[in-house]
Amino acid sequence: MADFIKNIIIKIINRYPLIYNLFLVKKSIKEENSYLKKLIKYNYDIVINKDVDRKDDINSTLLHKRWKKPRVIKNRQDEVRIFMAGLFSDNASPYIFEYARKYDVIAFDISPYYTFLKNNYEHIKTKRMLQDDMYDSIKRANSIQQIDLIWLYVSNTEVDSEFLLKLRIFGAPVAVICMDDKHAHFTKKGSIPNGQQPLIGSADVFLTTSIYSIPIYNHHGSAAYYYPPGSDSNMFYNKTLKKDIDVSFNGQGYGYRFSFIKSLEKK
Repeated sequence: MADFIKNIIIKIINRYPLIYNLFLVKKSIKEENSYLKKLIKYNYDIVINKDVDRKDDINSTLLHKRWKKPRVIKNRQDEVRIFMAGLFSDNASPYIFEYARKYDVIAFDISPYYTFLKNNYEHIKTKRMLQDDMYDSIKRANSIQQIDLIWLYVSNTEVDSEFLLKLRIFGAPVAVICMDDKHAHFTKKGSIPNGQQPLIGSADVFLTTSIYSIPIYNHHGSAAYYYPPGSDSNMFYNKTLKKDIDVSFNGQGYGYRFSFIKSLEKK
């Protein structure tokens, strides 16, 4: 029944794309206004004043409340052992692995589980299976050689707070990264768990691509660092192509992104 209704909606969208675009714009404005109201609850003086020293001092203090520095510092990158979990079968994987190749990396791909994680009926079973498989993979890697960092590109959709707390038994700091927490931080209503907020307090440090998310993590007592997105021109720059687009945006249209794209059009 659900698939039947879904197919009808898709047909309507394909037939009336302009109406659907208007709906998306209205929805994005509503999301943006809702998010801004939530941000008012938090102290943004650190970001507004750009007091970097104070911000770094807060995060360093919060981090070392949970994690103690190792006695031996490794000087070579290839000696640092990192367990990485994320969607490594998508278009981002070549860049991630190219960068990670400098280290001793054990990669765990979430992609095979992802379709079922988005299914209301399969979510709970798949999430439990994903967490069990990931834990076993970390345990095996750690038994061979001590892991120095557990780096997870996840949200509450993929893992829960209890799972992250369980990983502390391995002694390595647990870092959770989110590329969308500026507009996907708070839990949205729905049957499938989502957002980063439910995970706060479970990981040692959070990495974010938005400076405006840092005070939210700090407010709840968690360390957070700005993890800027980037690109490698050696990998993505094709010199044989002629430039025919001045500015382009590649991504989904939601949250604040509509207003961002509109501002690009005016420049």
